[in-house]
Amino acid sequence: MTLNIRYDNPDDGIYSWANRRSLVFQVPRNEQPDVAGFQEALKGQVDDLAGALMDYVWSGVGRDDGREKGEKNLIIWSPRPHEVVMPNIGGKYPSDHLPVVTKFVLRKAARS
Repeated sequence: MTLNIRYDNPDDGIYSWANRRSLVFQVPRNEQPDVAGFQEALKGQVDDLAGALMDYVWSGVGRDDGREKGEKNLIIWSPRPHEVVMPNIGGKYPSDHLPVVTKFVLRKAARS
């Protein structure tokens, strides 16, 4: 599942984050994806999402400083039936103008 959050812009009026965040939280709660991606989330939105979706593991950084500043593209996953394997941070797109991407594979954990 992937959701474009749209950054928190107070000028969005009725579509502002304050007015749509409960709907955004509802989608992954109802669908319960094993993996989800969120685009354009600012730090306050990430904090809101993390508080609303506490059963997930999170990974993502801000594009402005590689940590907290700027919009984030996040990947969340359920730790219940999966483990992360083959982490590889790096893989560049053909253009130098596009960001570095993070690649990983989720594998269903073996049942005992």
